[in-house]
Amino acid sequence: MLRYLRYTAESILLITGLIFFRILPLDIASALGGLVGRIIGPFSKAHITAENNIKLAMPELTPLQREFILKDMWDNLGRVVCEYPHLGRPMMANRIVIEGREHIDEVRKSGTGAFFISGHFANWEIAPLVAALCHLPLVLIYRSANNPVADWIIRKIRSRYNLSMYNKGREGAQEALKAIKAGNSVGMLIDQKMNDGEAMMFFGHKAMTATAATHMAIKLQVPLILAHVVRTDGAYFHVTIQPPIYYKKTEDPVHAMEHIHRMFEKWIRENPEQWFWVHRRWGK
Repeated sequence: MLRYLRYTAESILLITGLIFFRILPLDIASALGGLVGRIIGPFSKAHITAENNIKLAMPELTPLQREFILKDMWDNLGRVVCEYPHLGRPMMANRIVIEGREHIDEVRKSGTGAFFISGHFANWEIAPLVAALCHLPLVLIYRSANNPVADWIIRKIRSRYNLSMYNKGREGAQEALKAIKAGNSVGMLIDQKMNDGEAMMFFGHKAMTATAATHMAIKLQVPLILAHVVRTDGAYFHVTIQPPIYYKKTEDPVHAMEHIHRMFEKWIRENPEQWFWVHRRWGK
């Protein structure tokens, strides 16, 4: 009963907020979300998690440097939430600079599927949106929200620029396999902790990591494409598409994923305030 009441209250608040920010112009909605994030974020339990993660990953930073990163991180997360209602609008295409579009064209014209991979950088919803803008709509594998109403809303928004969505786990793996065999491409965010994944080094510490993307890419001999999203100014973005990675059948999927995460480390260090530090990436 308590869970039902909590989910109901969350749903009412979420729907009201989405309607309100949908009515607002995108720039105002994004800026207001950033302001709210800066004010409320530091008082949440997630703030402590984020601070501990930054200390663990980049111990060389001073307390003042961490403070600036955390403030800007909450600004970014607030913007992400309030940009959600606008993601499916045509105007979003004018706010994204795409570098390396030819790499998506290469894979699309080949007629084979691919794994389109990214992480929780800036507004991470921009990555699958860019794939759709480049005529490569994705089958998304994601972690469903605990609140069923919130999950339905997320699916509804994402359906405007994706083929379909499946929850992580056995169902997701099976559907990803079907999609690739049908010549479609699969999108995944792979920078979060997965308890039954492989332990690998990330920022100098072991982190449980999902390797399904590299496992399937090697097994099925299809390319893997990395996308890096950077927030440049307000609700404007620059997305860099890396050249497709074609693995040999003898490649070790764990080593391949470690290489990807070394690239993620580099990107996070370049814009630490734009990564999702509030997640327990290294466990408790």
